Amino acid sequence: MRVATWNLEHVRPGNGARTQRIRDAIDGIAADVWVLTESHPDFVPAPGYVRHAVSAEAPDRRSGGRWVVIWVRTGVDASPLAVTSEPERMAAIQVHRGTRRPLLVFGTVLPWRGDGRRREVRGGQAFAHSLRLQATDWASARAGVPGAELCIAGDFNQELGADGPVGTRVGQSALEETLERLDLECVTGGIRDPLLSRGWRASIDHILISRGIRTDGTVEIWPEQFPLSGMLSDHHGVCVRVVDA
Repeated sequence: MRVATWNLEHVRPGNGARTQRIRDAIDGIAADVWVLTESHPDFVPAPGYVRHAVSAEAPDRRSGGRWVVIWVRTGVDASPLAVTSEPERMAAIQVHRGTRRPLLVFGTVLPWRGDGRRREVRGGQAFAHSLRLQATDWASARAGVPGAELCIAGDFNQELGADGPVGTRVGQSALEETLERLDLECVTGGIRDPLLSRGWRASIDHILISRGIRTDGTVEIWPEQFPLSGMLSDHHGVCVRVVDA
């Protein structure tokens, strides 16, 4: 199963020039599950996809946009999964895989260094606070579905294994602790970072998976350029193929 995530930088629905360029790029990836961040519920990524989960309305999203929208390829058996913490910045689905273990996919956007969403907490502390809340949902959902595996994808706004201009050292430590505590693996950070391996700035868009699944070793990114031109988005997209371990 191919899982992809991309921050679309306030994409608009319809057939505008930039919207169509984004749609063309998505169509070339052929993912089974799309976790789109900074998207719009009415933006259809490509023919043959069904929208399964949308984060709640948020005061810091404009013109009907949402922080997270999850689309699934037609024919993939999936259903929405309720989230109880930070519903404005998280959405989730359950992928039913017949006799194989269910896969719970969470889409997320976590606070960046200058995120002003919460007045009482900022910077790395805001990231750590949101991560604790969201991770509680990840663990609770997995406990409620016997044998389920986890995949968390989205805009983490945090580098892993390298410093950068978006995240913080406090945030990096919090993410490392969460990975260890929940026995998750980040397949897009540290030595596996597809941007760092190209000599570029570290990735902040990540995919985490539980130990019962693995990737085939390939992390696909687009576009193949740095710095980004602004023709599509201010983020690279990332896609992995997950298989049972």
